[in-house]
Amino acid sequence: MELLQHINYNPVDILGYPVSNLTMDETVEKVDEFIASGHSHQITVINANKVFLADKYPQLATILKTSDLVIAEQAIVIAGKILKRPLKERVSGVELMERLLTEAPTKKYRNFFLGASIKIVARLRDVCKEKYPGLNIVGYLGGYFKPEEEPTLIAKIRMAKPGILFVALGSPKQEFWIRRNLEQLGVPVCLGVGGSFDLLAGYKKRAPVWMQCGLEWIYRLMQDPRLWKRYFKINPIFVWKVLKAKLSFVSSKSPVL
Repeated sequence: MELLQHINYNPVDILGYPVSNLTMDETVEKVDEFIASGHSHQITVINANKVFLADKYPQLATILKTSDLVIAEQAIVIAGKILKRPLKERVSGVELMERLLTEAPTKKYRNFFLGASIKIVARLRDVCKEKYPGLNIVGYLGGYFKPEEEPTLIAKIRMAKPGILFVALGSPKQEFWIRRNLEQLGVPVCLGVGGSFDLLAGYKKRAPVWMQCGLEWIYRLMQDPRLWKRYFKINPIFVWKVLKAKLSFVSSKSPVL
């Protein structure tokens, strides 16, 4: 199966990354096109954590710059507004996953879950079967596998022939794994969804709607205080990157005296 890359749609440059400037409806339309094409595609979520990790892992930066779609979570949407490069709307990983699962029964899409513990992913399958009647889940596998088990795992996914592979291995592991195996998997749509399995399976609660304006991290921190080191390290760095980019933009627009 031919591997297509570098076809991100209508991108907006935010902090050096080409973020897809699409609504949720337009994103779903692109997913439909990807599945119809039969070619392999990688959809990558970008958020404050990914921007931070991309400085640490050049391979992740490359993936963000070359994925077929790069969808933005709220921090990136806010950054776009500050930098005068507005995005149409937020298209987060968990929201896109829910939307695709909602439409999959009607569109006859075949779905595969890979990631989290086997307990969580099995529960996710049961919850989704009940919530989305007619949903075709062609397979699921836990994400705690050894390198030597990978060929067998890939073979199982290939045999199941999913149209969409949801991968929840955490970042940047899931992005690396998808990119490394994309051509071999032969799956039209591979989407890294981070902690979405825990949320949709009911093991963790989602932030209230009123907090989904960039404050979700506070709600996550309330549920898991161990995350404080991560957020209090990453968030200031992200804010500084945005302000630095803003100052650079303003300076470039200043008239020469």
